[in-house]
Amino acid sequence: MNRNLIFAAPLVAALALSGCQTTGTNSVVAQVQAIAQAACAFVPTAATIIAIVAKGNPALATAAEMATAICAAVVPKAASRLRATAAPIVDGVIVEGHFVK
Repeated sequence: MNRNLIFAAPLVAALALSGCQTTGTNSVVAQVQAIAQAACAFVPTAATIIAIVAKGNPALATAAEMATAICAAVVPKAASRLRATAAPIVDGVIVEGHFVK
């Protein structure tokens, strides 16, 4: 069995049972969204953040680390502006969300 699946299963179960509460993973989602919005004017979707958390990468263990990685992925580099760019990816997860003003 995939090791990541073992770690992700309790997270998915907690999310399913949490409903609209603002604790646990929902708090992490809100923190990542707030940090990313402040840092690079981008708000990632909750699904994107949950997928990154489910990967279990220790380098992306905090909200700040996830937001930094997301901002690095979505902010275009000077060289990539000249050619068609692929979807932004963090730890194998396609980053979805929107820019804000």
